[in-house]
Amino acid sequence: MPTLAATTDFFSLGAWGGVCSTVPMLPMCQVLTRRGDKVCPLRGVNLGQVTILDIADVCLCLVVLILTGFIAYRTHSKYAAVGRSEMGIFNLFFFFTIAFQIISVGGWINSEPQDLRDFLLWAAIIHCGLVAATTWILFLNGLVAFQFVADGSNLSIYGIGGSGLLVFVGAAYVAADTAIGWTSALNPGPALESTILAAVTIYLPALFLVLYALLAVILVLTQLSVRKPLMFLGCGGAAFLLGQIFTFAISDAICTGTKQMIDGKVFATLLTFVGYACVYMFWSDITEDEWDDFEDQF
Repeated sequence: MPTLAATTDFFSLGAWGGVCSTVPMLPMCQVLTRRGDKVCPLRGVNLGQVTILDIADVCLCLVVLILTGFIAYRTHSKYAAVGRSEMGIFNLFFFFTIAFQIISVGGWINSEPQDLRDFLLWAAIIHCGLVAATTWILFLNGLVAFQFVADGSNLSIYGIGGSGLLVFVGAAYVAADTAIGWTSALNPGPALESTILAAVTIYLPALFLVLYALLAVILVLTQLSVRKPLMFLGCGGAAFLLGQIFTFAISDAICTGTKQMIDGKVFATLLTFVGYACVYMFWSDITEDEWDDFEDQF
């Protein structure tokens, strides 16, 4: 696990060097280092001319994509549910986030390492943008239930989708400028210090998640007569936090204990999906879906 000094430097200075050497492959680390300098590197699986270092996480992500597609279908099928279209946008961004996780941090190696590194770098940049945008869209979904703007309206749909794209572009630009050095302002230097990259990919997404949770709790306590939705919210929050423990605290121990076959990322991916599924269950439980009004559509 990261040393106390490395963790302190990361949260105070955005110093990624010590953290990236001990946590699983993260898109932010790919952006900064473009290499796999790990205390406990995964051995991976050779598939002809290609080696996949984190084959377990890649396989799990493929399963998660299928399950996310099913959840997206279920969301679309709830014709009368409040925030159906807005939740669909969140599903779409989450789907692409997992898809780019396969590419950016799956640990792909082939016989043309430089070409692959350039490709994976841009995949990691896009992945960083998607992480920020997906959490932003989730936060906006928390506002939808309060009906400040009518759900399903053009203002709501285009506002959420458009602002999500703006957040994506902004975060991706920060990641790209940090990696490529279009300007000197975001140069991380040899110490790999980038507070702004940490801000747009970790601090702000964490803030958006907390704000969504607060909005959800306020909604249930002030607008609903039942408390069961809080169970889904609590389970989702617990799953996400446990996933961060697997990522930042015990991944190295798992890698060592499994003789470099897997690390904490596969568990973090599973728990992230559990958190996502709990968000869907929470939304489904608090929305009204009058199927009788739509029987003639089937």
